[in-house]
Amino acid sequence: MLSYGSEGLFHSVAAMSGSELSYHQVITNTMLAYNNTVKLGRQVGCTQQVGADIWDCLLTRSPNDLIEGVQNMLVEFNRYAFLPVIDGNFLRESPEVLLKRKEVLSPVPYLTGVNRNDGTEVLLSERDLARVNFIIDRPFLEYKIMDFVLKKNFTTNREAALQAIKHLYTFWPDLQNNDKTRQEFIHFATDAYYVAPVSKSAQLHSESGSIVYMYVNNYNFSTGAPNGERFFPAWMGVCHDCDLYLLFGFPWMPKEFLPQNLRSVLWTDTDKNVSDTFMSMWKQFARRNNPNLLRENIWINYGPRDRYYLNINVTRTLHQDYEWEHVGFWNIYIGTLYDLYTTTFSPTEASLRKELVGFKATTGIFIILCAATLTCAGTLLYLHSIYKRNRPVSVHYS
Repeated sequence: MLSYGSEGLFHSVAAMSGSELSYHQVITNTMLAYNNTVKLGRQVGCTQQVGADIWDCLLTRSPNDLIEGVQNMLVEFNRYAFLPVIDGNFLRESPEVLLKRKEVLSPVPYLTGVNRNDGTEVLLSERDLARVNFIIDRPFLEYKIMDFVLKKNFTTNREAALQAIKHLYTFWPDLQNNDKTRQEFIHFATDAYYVAPVSKSAQLHSESGSIVYMYVNNYNFSTGAPNGERFFPAWMGVCHDCDLYLLFGFPWMPKEFLPQNLRSVLWTDTDKNVSDTFMSMWKQFARRNNPNLLRENIWINYGPRDRYYLNINVTRTLHQDYEWEHVGFWNIYIGTLYDLYTTTFSPTEASLRKELVGFKATTGIFIILCAATLTCAGTLLYLHSIYKRNRPVSVHYS
C-alpha cells in the first residue's frame, strides 16, 4: 500500500495480528541493520572490515551456521536482529511517516485485527519457562519490561517510562500471585506488540483514505470442550494463532492435514460454526472488499472518530474504541515521557555532528570573549569620562 513498486497491483489488504507500525516488524535505521550484519559476520567467522566483503563471506556460510549465529547474537535494539529494512527504494520513508503524511499510493480496503491474548506468543518464546509451566513471578515481569524499554531505545526520561509501564501492568491486590502476574505479562505483551500498533495503523489508514475494517477475536477454543478437555492451557485464552485456526478451517480439516500437535483435538460443533463464519467473512472481503455476510450489515467500517470493531465470538457484536485506555497509554501518553533517539549514525553524519559541535563551541567562546572585551572597553571609557569630569582645572594668573 505504501510502496511505489506495488501501486495498483492489488485491490485489498488483510493484516491479521500484525502492523507495519510494530517496532518488531521493521527496522527504520539502515545503520542498525548494517551493525547487526557485522555482528552476525563475527559470529560465523566473517571478520572483514568492508561491508561488501562481509556479505560475500556470509554467502559462503551454510543456513544452519547463519541460524546458529543469529541465535547467539546479542540483540541490543529491537526485538529481532533481522527484519525488513527501510532502504529508500521499496519504501522511501518509514511506514509511520508515510501514513502521517497520507502518502498512501494504494488506499485500498484494509482489514486488520487482533486476538485477545496475542501476547501469549511472547511468553511461549521463553522456552526455558516450559519446565515450570510458564509460571512467572514479579521480578521476571519487571525484567522483561526493562528489557523492552532498553531494546525500544528509550533514552530520555527512561526511568519515568519504565515506572509508568510497571505501574500499569502490576496486579496490585496481590503482588505474590504468580497466576495474576502471568496474566499481566500477557496483557503487557499483547498491548505493546499488537493492540496499540494495530489500532494506530487502523487509525492512520482510515485517515489516509482507506476503508478499514477491524476485528477482535474473542473465541476461546477451550470453552465448552468435551469433558472439559483443553488443548490449550486455560491461561493462554485466545492465543496468537487462534484466528488462523478459524480462517483455515482447522475444525473441518481431516486430521492428517493438521499439525501434529492438533491431530488429537476433539473439535466441537461450535468450533466448526465459528470457523465457517470466519471463513465466509474473509471470503466476502476478498470478493467484494466488504467482510459482511450477504444480507448482513453488522460490521461497520472503522472511522477516524468512531473507531468501530467487530467482536468475534460465538456471536458477533459491534463495539467502539477497543482497549482505549491502554491504546492511549502506548500511542499517546508514553510518548510524552521519552524522546526516541537513534544512537547509531553513518560515518558522514557522525563527522558532521562533530564539526557542528566544534563550530558551536568555537562560536560560543568567541561570543563570550567579544562580550568580555566590550564590557572592559565600556568600563574603561566610563572611568576615563569620570576622571576627566573630576580632574581639577589649574588657573594661571599673569
